[in-house]
Amino acid sequence: MLPNQEKQSQKADHRPHQVVLPAPEERCEKKEKLDPRIVRTRRDLVESMRTLLSEKSFTRISVQEITERALINRATFYAHFEDKFHLLQYMLRESFEEKVLPRVHFCDGISKGNLHTLTVATCEFLAEFNDLYAPKHS
Repeated sequence: MLPNQEKQSQKADHRPHQVVLPAPEERCEKKEKLDPRIVRTRRDLVESMRTLLSEKSFTRISVQEITERALINRATFYAHFEDKFHLLQYMLRESFEEKVLPRVHFCDGISKGNLHTLTVATCEFLAEFNDLYAPKHS
């Protein structure tokens, strides 16, 4: 690899809003139990984001609006997320893991059946997300 290509490759690997799924072996283990306050705060922020997304486009949503809806201080928001993009990434990842990953049995290894199930489940997830949060045209 040429030095210039290596730099470009490194940049692509460190995009701030890239969604990275856990490795298959990590999905087979139980999730670490979080403090209930953290769970409640993140749940409230996600719910606030969902509500706002149903009302207007993501670009028009501010962190201030998210925190006001969630009844959470801005400093608390930034203790959990870097910005609204990070919250959206978290929201999508959690929703994806909840709705799609249970349908795929990665612990058994990757198979043609698993890949088919993952593809279908991902398409269904994206269609549902689009139906729920696509900008509304009046």
